[in-house]
Amino acid sequence: MPSSLHEVVVALMRQVPGFAMGLARRGGSSAAQNLTAREGAPDLSLATPTEQRADAVITLHDETGATALGIVAEVQLARDIRKPTRWLSYLASLHVRLGCPVILLIICTDDATARWAAGCGDLGGSVLLRPAVVGPSDIPVITDPDIARADLEMAMLSAFVHADEHRTLDAVFAALTPDDDRSPLYTDFLQSALPPAALTHLEHLMTATDWQYKGEFARTYFDQGKAEALLAVLTARGITVPDDERDRVRRCTDPNLLDTWLVKAATATTLTEVFG
Repeated sequence: MPSSLHEVVVALMRQVPGFAMGLARRGGSSAAQNLTAREGAPDLSLATPTEQRADAVITLHDETGATALGIVAEVQLARDIRKPTRWLSYLASLHVRLGCPVILLIICTDDATARWAAGCGDLGGSVLLRPAVVGPSDIPVITDPDIARADLEMAMLSAFVHADEHRTLDAVFAALTPDDDRSPLYTDFLQSALPPAALTHLEHLMTATDWQYKGEFARTYFDQGKAEALLAVLTARGITVPDDERDRVRRCTDPNLLDTWLVKAATATTLTEVFG
C-alpha cells in the first residue's frame, strides 16, 4: 500500500507535469528544454489480466504537438527487488504506445534507496535499465520563500526530503499564499505526509498565523484520483462506461468502495462484474 508521502510526491507530478521533466534533468536525463509536458495515462497494462500501473506517466511534446519523449515516473521509498522487472514492463508498454524514446525517472527520499535504484538496472542478458534517479543530494535545500514561490513543487519536495531542516518548511509555508489556488491542497499534502517533528512545526506555524486552510482537500484529491484510475482501467480493458456510471464513480466518496471496484476492474470483462 503506498504511503502518504509516496502519494503526495506522485500528486505533485500529476498537478504540474513539467515538474517531472525538471526532476528527470536533475537525475541525468538530457530531455530537451523546449518541450511541453502533459500528464499521460498511467495504466501500462499489456494484453494480460494483470493490471500494471506506473505512479505517473508524463509525455513531452514538440512545437508541432508531436510526442517526443515519454517519462515513466516512480516514487521509491525503499528497496524492492520486484520493481526492476516491473519498470522494464512499464517502459516497453509506453514505448509501444507512444512510438518514441522513453525514460524511467525514480524519485527516492533517502540516499540508500537512491544508490540501490541507480545500480539495480542490470537484469541479465541484453536487458539493462538506465534510470534517471533523483535522491536527497539532487534535491536542493530551499529556505528562501521567494525561491519557494518560483518553484513551489520543488520546494514541497524539499520540505519532505529535508524535513529535519525546518527552514525548508518555513519557506514553503510562506509561499502558500491565499491567492495561489494550490495552497489548500498543498497544505493538506504537508499535513498528510510530513514526519511527526516537522508536522508539529507546521502546526505551530499554522496556529501563529491563524492559517485558513484546514480541511479535506487532500483526501478528496486522492479519492478523485482513484475514481479516474478506475475509469482508466475499464477503458483499457475495452469496457464501455456510460455517462451515468462515470458520474456515479466520480461522485463516490467512499475510498474503500473505490478500492473494491478497482480490484474487480483489473480482471473484469463487463460492468456488471465490477458494480454488480
